[in-house]
Amino acid sequence: MRAGLRANHKFTDLSATVQLAKTKYGVENFLVWHAVQGYWQGVDVDRPELASYKAQWRRLVVPEGISERVGSTVLRRSAYMQRRYGFGLVPPETISAFYQEYHGYLRAHGVDGVKVDAQSILSCLGEGQGGTVALTRASQAALAASVRAHFGGPAVIHCMCHDSAMLLQLPVHYPDGRGGGGGGGGSGVRPIVRGSDDFYPRDPASHGTHIYANAFNALLLAYCGALQDWDMFQTSLGAVGAMHAAARAISGGPVYISDRPGEHDAALIRKMVLEDGSVPRARRSALPTLPSLFVDAQHDKSRPLLSIWNENPAHGHGVVGVFNVYGSRWDQRARAYRWVRGHEAHRLSFTYTAAAEGTIRPRDCHALLRQEIAAAAGSVMKPADAQFAVYLHNAMELHVRSLDEAVATGALGMYAFELASISRVHTFSFSQGRKLLWSSIGLPDLFNAGGAIMSEAMEVIEGGRRVSAEIVLHGSGLFLALCSLHPTQVRTALHGPNCLWSLLIAALCTGCFGRCSAA
Repeated sequence: MRAGLRANHKFTDLSATVQLAKTKYGVENFLVWHAVQGYWQGVDVDRPELASYKAQWRRLVVPEGISERVGSTVLRRSAYMQRRYGFGLVPPETISAFYQEYHGYLRAHGVDGVKVDAQSILSCLGEGQGGTVALTRASQAALAASVRAHFGGPAVIHCMCHDSAMLLQLPVHYPDGRGGGGGGGGSGVRPIVRGSDDFYPRDPASHGTHIYANAFNALLLAYCGALQDWDMFQTSLGAVGAMHAAARAISGGPVYISDRPGEHDAALIRKMVLEDGSVPRARRSALPTLPSLFVDAQHDKSRPLLSIWNENPAHGHGVVGVFNVYGSRWDQRARAYRWVRGHEAHRLSFTYTAAAEGTIRPRDCHALLRQEIAAAAGSVMKPADAQFAVYLHNAMELHVRSLDEAVATGALGMYAFELASISRVHTFSFSQGRKLLWSSIGLPDLFNAGGAIMSEAMEVIEGGRRVSAEIVLHGSGLFLALCSLHPTQVRTALHGPNCLWSLLIAALCTGCFGRCSAA
């Protein structure tokens, strides 16, 4: 229960703590984690320093639908906490002043933003406050205004906030981030919203369900204008850590890790993060592919693979991930993650022998399908005529396929995955029957290779005798492209390439954040 808005005796000085993190450890942004009502049991209504907020002792009234969902054990625990402590509620008429003072104090001490947890508790506190919707509206309006005023934008992570009264108001309080019908692809800065339950590193039965839940919850969250947060994870968990890393890399959301000091997998982190600390993010929140929409891959042994897709920044570029999430699911009665019947033996071994082979089609990236349909309108070309380069990250294979043609992923066992960077193939015809096929893939050492390509421009030059391609990249390392004719010239910002017929590989040296052009 929060007893005040200042750092307590555990912190000799909050400013010193923040500055130590920033100067000694290179932390650029320091966020403070607090609950929607200050603390998880609210505020202490008897504290003189909080008297101006007119906080009230309230009893939690759990809505019927929520009580059915959370179960009797959780409700009994909540009832015990209420009888012993109550809940200190800052009412709607003073919540704005509460946030303004609290966030003003944090900002004055160098804090850059906040993670606001336990937001759905407001659904249990609406009695006497005008109802749940009114209480939530007042709280969210006050929170958004305070964060915007003190941290210079929506520097907030919304957590445990899947109450419908909260989610459906997001576009109102963050109008610049509206995603519209594109799955969260608005042009503004979108509010970050946790997409699932916590990441549980010590619960092996939770990992597949974590991926599955985030993918399907995006069907709602993305259309509320949110940028989905798949939660922190640990890179030190071997195959499980790699699966979580791959999912985060194409999720479109933030990437942050919670390994113990000294236990980070640096090679795995480098597949997600560029050397300047930025993430080659996809444009929107990742969504299930159409073939995965009506399949429970957690429980259906015959169809254990979950596929998700995303769109990358450059036009004609996307990514598809396939994950084996079969073997466990959330058990509503037990209120725990449980292995499906017959798979208890895998609880400790992380092995699953019944591997499945998946397929990836360019049309699985729905944005690419939409682009081809739009381009074919009023044209003699048909979407089926389009060709795409499909690069498999783990298999290190490059294929050319039409929208409907499949590429096999190979056998994927428990917690295994494959990622496909997909890009439009551009075709140019020259005299003497020569034909050029060109498609930029990106940086293949990254999970999301195409995420490093910011833009691409093709130009026919010298009276149709040559074609020039200019790619704006962010990142360093190997650059990969499909190029069916030997290029006559390749230029990069700082380093020359090694060119092979039908495959262009350019070595971009450290610090190369610029243009790569080929002709």
